[in-house]
Amino acid sequence: MRPGTMQRLGVTGFTRDAGACARRLSFRFFPTIRLMQTTTFTLEADYVELNQLLKLCGACESGGAGKMLVAEGRVSVDGKVESRKTAKIRAGQIVNCDDLRIRVVAGPA
Repeated sequence: MRPGTMQRLGVTGFTRDAGACARRLSFRFFPTIRLMQTTTFTLEADYVELNQLLKLCGACESGGAGKMLVAEGRVSVDGKVESRKTAKIRAGQIVNCDDLRIRVVAGPA
């Protein structure tokens, strides 16, 4: 790199090590990757309402707060944004809410 290049890019406090410069640039220009937490919910009945599932898995504190998450469009079921607050969630479906993924499995028969 030519002298002064890093100052023109707005990177300060760098060393002459090219690797260190590249690391500082990558932290500045590329967002960090957040990992999604996965949890498994075992059904005791045929289905569970979406807002209750969010409450039971700890995504929110109450069923009402779960309804608000759905209304804000922050919840998806099987990859599609869900707008029904009390949608019936059955075994085999995957629910995503912010950084939480919930796999729903059937309970013992």
